[in-house]
Order: sequence, then structure tokens, then C-alpha cells
Amino acid sequence: MNLVHYILSENYWVEIYMIAAQQLCQSIPSESLRNTCLKYVNNYLNNTLKILATAVNPDYICKALQACTNDTNSLTTRNIGK
Repeated sequence: MNLVHYILSENYWVEIYMIAAQQLCQSIPSESLRNTCLKYVNNYLNNTLKILATAVNPDYICKALQACTNDTNSLTTRNIGK
């Protein structure tokens, strides 16, 4: 498993994204829009992250963002915590 897949699918990170998205929704002044935002986050964010984790090409993302070195591209989940 590569780093991009890991940060999109690992439960810890998914929970972080959920909390961040919910907080972002809470900052919307309009109650109607805030509730719509929360509904979408709660109903769709988890599955959206799963789809992204399987659909994205990690090498493409790393190169496009100029964020990965050769070492970073090859990280696995067992190496991340070390």
C-alpha cells in the first residue's frame, strides 16, 4: 500500500477528515447550507475517500504536487510509523 492510498483510507485519517469537514460545515453562517453540508459530509465523505483511494494514481499525484521523492513514493504502511 502506498502513502496516498494510506492517507485516504486508514481509519485514523478518515476520522480526521470527517472531523475537519464537519468543523468546516459548522462555520457556514446559513443554517440551511450548514445542514446540507453536514448531510453531505456524513453521508458521502467516507465513501468518496474510499473511491479516491482506489481510483487515484499515487505516482501522478506525487509528481503533480511535486511532493514525493523516490523514497516517499515507495512508502508502505509498515514503514510510515517507523
